[in-house]
Parts: sequence; structure tokens; C-alpha cells
Amino acid sequence: MKLTDFVYFSEYFSAYMREKRSQGSPISFRYLTKALGLTSTSSLAMIAVGRRYPTPSMLEKLSQKIGWTVDEKRYAELMIAHERTKSTDDKQIFWEQMNRMRPAHDEQIDLDRLAIIMHWEYLLLICLAGEKGGLERSPEELSRALRYRVSAKEIEEKIRHLESHGFIDRDADSKMHRTNKVISTTHEVSSSLIKTLHQQMLKIASEEIYQQDVKDRYFSSMFLTASPKKIERAKQLLNNFRSEFDKMMTEEDTDEPTEVYQLGLQFFKMTQLIPKDL
Repeated sequence: MKLTDFVYFSEYFSAYMREKRSQGSPISFRYLTKALGLTSTSSLAMIAVGRRYPTPSMLEKLSQKIGWTVDEKRYAELMIAHERTKSTDDKQIFWEQMNRMRPAHDEQIDLDRLAIIMHWEYLLLICLAGEKGGLERSPEELSRALRYRVSAKEIEEKIRHLESHGFIDRDADSKMHRTNKVISTTHEVSSSLIKTLHQQMLKIASEEIYQQDVKDRYFSSMFLTASPKKIERAKQLLNNFRSEFDKMMTEEDTDEPTEVYQLGLQFFKMTQLIPKDL
């Protein structure tokens, strides 16, 4: 997992802690609290959900513990500055500086390969393979669990695709596990694929309104008026919520995960009103 794969420090930090936990590492909030000279784990927990930001001295100590390079530490400083500022112009400046620090890709990523991780069936299989015990269910079981939206033969083929492209691998017991492989490309290419993925999930969500009992799902919506000046702040709040929700849902408890859930957030303009003074 690379620091430069992230835009928000809170998302990076929560992902880093999850990765360490899944690897059985002794690094935890309690461990870092002691190592950084803090008095309570709550500060780190709030950083992980975007409610607080590391101070310069804390970031320096964190950099030493994690082992960042000088450039990575500078990138982390830009992430925090980008996340904290309320100025749209400043956000753009910090974003451009961060973008210049991201490493160039050594290989040409074809659309076929990128499309794999931007389709719901593949993302679901990668999610299942990411569980601690790995994925050991047969294609037939998975097809049945998906209410036959995808056939067993199609699932078998998609698993082979994921293996051949390095997104999952198998252990000695033939259990499938998620790898740490990350693929990214230009915004222009990825945005069209992400739009397609959003369309797929909206279609499935509309079907599940009638398929699932109300106690097993949550659908809600609201209409509100707002000034365009609030949009960036609104998006930041939604990002913070997503990080906090992800952290809460992926924390280990006494019960093993049994299902894959999908959370979708939509926030978009419904009107194009002309200001009264024009």
C-alpha cells in the first residue's frame, strides 16, 4: 500500500491500520499512542476518521515509525493541508503539488485490464478474497448466493481473470486471497469506467428495494437547498463519514463476516436555477 495512492490522510491512515491488523502486526492504536507519546488512543481514532489532523511533531514521529521517505513525508503534509483548507484555490494548489509527487506508471494499462476492477462482480470477489480466512466457496455456491445474477461458469471465468491479472492468488489449500495489487490511470479513463460501475450498482439497488426485507437494508433520500459554496465541505463530510463507516464495519469482533454489503452515496444537483440578480 502506497501513501501516494491516497488523497485524504484519514483514508490512508485507516487503511494502514487495517492492513497491519490483517497482517497480525503488533502495531495498533494503543501501540502508536505509546510510541508517539500520546495520553489517549482517541486522538489517533479521530485522525483515522478525519475529525482531527496530526500536528507537525506528531507527523514527524509517525513518519519515523512507519518509515516514510522525505518525499513521502512531504506528500503527507500536503494531504493534510489539502484536507484542512477551506479555500478552493488553495485546495487546487495542494492537489497539483500532490499530483506531481505521484510516481509515473511503468506499464501501459489497457482498458480491458482496468475494466476488471471496475465491474461489480470482480469487486465483490476481491472483497470476499480479502477476508482473513480467504475465499473458499465454490463458483456454484457463489452463484446461488448472488441469486444467480451471475452463473457459476461466469464466476469461474472471472476468478481466472483476477488470478491472471494478479488481483488474487491461492494458498496451499487452494483458498483465494486478495493481493495488494493497485491499478490506477488517468482521470479521463477511470471516470468513464466508474460511471459505468455506479450505473450497475444503482440498477442492483433498485432491484433490492423489492428483494430484501426492510430489516436487512437501508434506503433513504432527502431534498435540501444549498449554496454552491458549501459543496466542497459537503463532499468532505461525506468522505469522512465513509471512512468512519468503513472503520466501524471492518473492526474485528466476535462474529466472522458472513455477507458482502454495498454502500452507495449519491449527492447531486437536481436543478439549474438562474440567480435572481442576473
